[in-house]
Amino acid sequence: MARSLAQSLGINLFIVDNIYWLSGWQQQAHHVFAKAHREWLDNNSWIIDGVGYWPEMEQRINESDFVIFLDVPMSVCKERAQLRIHEEAVSPNINVPSGCFYSDVIDLQMSVIENFDLEIKAKLVSLLNTQAPGKVIVIGDFNELDSRLLAQLKI
Repeated sequence: MARSLAQSLGINLFIVDNIYWLSGWQQQAHHVFAKAHREWLDNNSWIIDGVGYWPEMEQRINESDFVIFLDVPMSVCKERAQLRIHEEAVSPNINVPSGCFYSDVIDLQMSVIENFDLEIKAKLVSLLNTQAPGKVIVIGDFNELDSRLLAQLKI
């Protein structure tokens, strides 16, 4: 979705996993991540897809013009994680650094999904609730994604 939106709008797309992870799923040092993230925000326009470290996620939400939160059930997130594993068997995933394969970290992926749902989601929703009216769109069902985004963004 982020890639299609960036292409439609003609703006930069940045994927958090590309600066959060190093090859072999080694976590990037926070200060290195923060520097790269700040460089993204210094662009005139951007779409940033992903979570990463909390301080930078909070920063980008506060600095953004518009936020899309895909609030889908944990089961859907896990199904999509399994789909990524099958897709990477056909072609490399351009959304992660070279040397990172989802098939190597299935348990980690499921743990990250569960942790987000149990520990981060409430904090994120609380932050989103502090944003200006109309800045945040919450999508709970992929079937409503296209029509709500098109209407909101007037594409």
